[in-house]
Amino acid sequence: QGLKKAIPYTIHMHSKFFYIDENFTEKSIPYNMIFSTLKDAGYVGYLISEYEGHYYDEKVDCLEQVKRHLKMERNLLNNV
Repeated sequence: QGLKKAIPYTIHMHSKFFYIDENFTEKSIPYNMIFSTLKDAGYVGYLISEYEGHYYDEKVDCLEQVKRHLKMERNLLNNV
């Protein structure tokens, strides 16, 4: 409910993530619920991908993670 109240005053949000798997899911953040709320509230602002996984595993390809995150977001926004 707090997120819905903030939407009219929000022009951008940070969309943090830690790891996007091969199925384009992020298990530690409830993106389905968040994106459904954003869509229902009529959010039209920007989403800024913010990869935080490099703090936990320096061997993961950061660029690949951002690509997966963007694909995950597109899939969610088109299907919620």
